[in-house]
Order: sequence, then structure tokens, then C-alpha cells
Amino acid sequence: MKRYFAVLISLCLLCGCTGTSHKQPVKVKEGKELMCICDTQEDAEKIAEQYQIILVSWQDKVAVYHTGQDPEQVIRKGRKNGWPELSLNLLTSH
Repeated sequence: MKRYFAVLISLCLLCGCTGTSHKQPVKVKEGKELMCICDTQEDAEKIAEQYQIILVSWQDKVAVYHTGQDPEQVIRKGRKNGWPELSLNLLTSH
């Protein structure tokens, strides 16, 4: 699944894909971002509430989140509870 996200994002960056960003980008510390594929911004917001993390942006069905917690721990918590799967955002450039 992580490979799918990386390939999807890489293709979007290479193709110059643009979409409507529904949130203002927020600068965050590297390594604290998570991402998830969500059909709608509303789905992305629900996931943020569920995980108690911050939705940074949603564009082209890719939601980017920030957490002050250990991201790996957040991912494990979601898997344990059967929540939508998050992955580390390895494409953060700061």
C-alpha cells in the first residue's frame, strides 16, 4: 500500500497534476506527516477526527495529515481499530 501511495504521488508530481486544494498548506516538521487516499474532503476530515490528527491538505483524493505523536504509533493504532489505513508521507520536502 505504501508503494502505491509513493507511485501515485510521484506520477502526480511528474505529470504536473493540479487540483483544488481545500485547505491552506501548513508547514510541518519532516517525519510527522501521514497520508491517505480519500474520495472526498469530508472523508479526509472524518479520518482526522477519528485519529485525532490534523488535516493539512486534501487534493486529488490524497489527504495529508500532521501529528505531534509518533506517526508509526498512529498507524498501528488505526490498524488495531480497523480504521482507514494511513501511511507515512515520505515525499515531504522541507
